[in-house]
Amino acid sequence: MYAEQLVSLGLVKKGQVINQDTELDIIRHGLSVKHARKVMKDMAMSSGEWVGLIGLSPRSLQRKSDTDLLTPSQSEKTLAIRRVVDLAVDYYGSRPVALDWLKTPQVAFGGKAAVDYLDTNTGIQYVETILNRLMHGMTA
Repeated sequence: MYAEQLVSLGLVKKGQVINQDTELDIIRHGLSVKHARKVMKDMAMSSGEWVGLIGLSPRSLQRKSDTDLLTPSQSEKTLAIRRVVDLAVDYYGSRPVALDWLKTPQVAFGGKAAVDYLDTNTGIQYVETILNRLMHGMTA
């Protein structure tokens, strides 16, 4: 489910067999704040925007060092958001274009931006559904 994201964040080696148990172990252990900051940077988001998505207060993020760990819930959400970004990049072929799409209000999201949906698992699944429809030539 998160194999590409785990490789891109350097949490597992390319070519390493990644099964559901591996993913669960990493999520349960918690991603480091360093990995969360990388996803935040890759999305060109401010820390204020980012913490709202993963359920962390801005002050808590400021206090944490790069080696501190996120909770399992925050870790899973970070990987899921990264998966959405990767899916958008695959569809649009460019990170800047994909990020622009994620941050621009869309009819499919009732005039809101896709990023506004990334604070819940249901919202993340909805954005993935829209991207998958686009990838398969369906209207969003």
